[in-house]
Amino acid sequence: MGAFNQHINGVIPEKSFDSKYLYYQIISHDFQTQIKENASSTTLPILNKSRFSILEVKVCNLKEQQEIVKEIETRFSVADKLAESIDESLIKAEALRQSILKKAFEGELELVACRKEVDWEPADKLLERIKKERKCGND
Repeated sequence: MGAFNQHINGVIPEKSFDSKYLYYQIISHDFQTQIKENASSTTLPILNKSRFSILEVKVCNLKEQQEIVKEIETRFSVADKLAESIDESLIKAEALRQSILKKAFEGELELVACRKEVDWEPADKLLERIKKERKCGND
């Protein structure tokens, strides 16, 4: 994002511009890159009026702008639903991890391959044996 200096630059769209079209263009990566490339500061991009006035805005007729805005918003809606689905999946994955850990340390985890081993013992027995060994080692 950019910032404006004390001269305060602003964008007021003419009637030939859809304000959402202009907004989406201004927040786009390409426009933000223009701001950074024309800014007088590297930490916080600041543009004076002359530098601000050279920024390029892509122009098309109002109907095309409205169609572009509609398509952007449709795709943003899909992206929002996907992000929501991902968030829900991450929550479920973390719950599953915790469930696996809980079962593992309560001796309830199914260990099919391990149970075939000669020295296999259930987790609760293993934990009990470890506690006894620690007590004996501390005595």
